[in-house]
Amino acid sequence: MTKPAKKPHSSLPRWDLTDLYRGPDDTALKSDLARMAKIAATMQKKYLGKIAKLTAPKLAAAIAEYETIQEITGKLGSYAYLYYCLNVTDPQRGQFLQSINEALNNAGTQLVFFTLEINLILPAAYKTLLKNCAVAHYKPWLDAVRDYRNHMLPRDLEEKLHEKDVAGRSAWVRLFDEYEAHLRFNVNGKEMPISDVLNLLSHTDEAQRKAAAGALGKTLGKNIATFSLITNTLAKDKAIEDKWRKYPSPEA
Repeated sequence: MTKPAKKPHSSLPRWDLTDLYRGPDDTALKSDLARMAKIAATMQKKYLGKIAKLTAPKLAAAIAEYETIQEITGKLGSYAYLYYCLNVTDPQRGQFLQSINEALNNAGTQLVFFTLEINLILPAAYKTLLKNCAVAHYKPWLDAVRDYRNHMLPRDLEEKLHEKDVAGRSAWVRLFDEYEAHLRFNVNGKEMPISDVLNLLSHTDEAQRKAAAGALGKTLGKNIATFSLITNTLAKDKAIEDKWRKYPSPEA
């Protein structure tokens, strides 16, 4: 009896990202980038230094504008990262992700003031604002934002931290992802990427699981210095920021 031919990798299921954009060159994507930049610049000009003084209807309107740009940035960021994850070792996808992240970072830096100024609203005034139905609609989000009232830094420092993230913490995380994706693991004489090895860890055959676990430990062990450097750098970066923000513990 003839065994059915194995399907090539090209026929395996792949994410369909067309609900977001048709591709990196999609005109809708470029339009959203331009729209995001315009809204961010307009909001900064319109609201900087004024959020805590807005009437309830105007505050609700401002939050609605902020919500709009968050939806755009979420869509752009999700697409760029998922597109990149389809092939982490592809330099063109990495370049695309970086360009989108930089655009998101630029817009985000302009809007750092928004949540900071929400936290400048005094408790009594905030309670009064919530009596307005339009503001009360956003209460869960506002409460989450105001949980950070005691850990805010001055606006100029918050902006610098945000602007630098694309070349700091985020860059180290991307380095980890790409370094790991380039590794190859020898399982029973067959070289494979980490995704295939991790898949074998749940194989029905105990011997396959054992071979995969051995290959995983061996290769990761050889690269422990690089992984330790990345992890320790991220941990130190968090410790410094936690100290600045006066968090009592890393978990806080």
